[in-house]
Amino acid sequence: MCYPTQNEAESNTYYFDFDRLKSSDRYDNILFEITLAMKKLQSIGLSNDEKQRIFEAFIVTWSSYVGSEKLKLLNIGGINSDESAITEVSRWIAETLNIYETGKEKERMEKILDVIYSNFDNTELNIQYIAKNILFMNEDYFGRVFIRNMHLKFSAYLEQSRIEMAKRLLEYNPDMRIAMLTELIGYPADGQYFSKTFRKVCGMTPTEYRENLKKTDI
Repeated sequence: MCYPTQNEAESNTYYFDFDRLKSSDRYDNILFEITLAMKKLQSIGLSNDEKQRIFEAFIVTWSSYVGSEKLKLLNIGGINSDESAITEVSRWIAETLNIYETGKEKERMEKILDVIYSNFDNTELNIQYIAKNILFMNEDYFGRVFIRNMHLKFSAYLEQSRIEMAKRLLEYNPDMRIAMLTELIGYPADGQYFSKTFRKVCGMTPTEYRENLKKTDI
């Protein structure tokens, strides 16, 4: 790994929420935060080399943040896509926090979560797609495993996660175009279904949420 400079290492705190990550007690919380960081980088159009550099800086900073005795080198340069970076970095963080659970079903659940967050922007993401095309699982079994572990139906979990990520992305950049926001989180580009869902969950439209954020910053 080519280590970043001190300034580069410090700059990654703009994209990653270290406190939220450190307080995570579930693997999906980690996946959410790392996916969010990747979406921030994608939203500003960084090149693959630039994203790689920021993730390398994050690894150095995180290792120091949780204690050098937990340092485990991770070769970001060997990861060939944004999706695999999300999974590899999230699993590495989970190891540094010692929150992995053992057991066949827990391992299967982690794979399901990996698929969800590495395909977060896929508008076709649903139980049928994951079970049939990626994990080759029975759909009913998938649904039972998901509810048993997450205490929520898959569709409700995905909706909740996507709307929460939309809120966090708007907090990061209140001027982000709705079209870009929907693309990043897996809603149709016209934004109508997203706006309807956002209002159902948050009690206001994305535009109203954005304006509230701007008023708060004044």
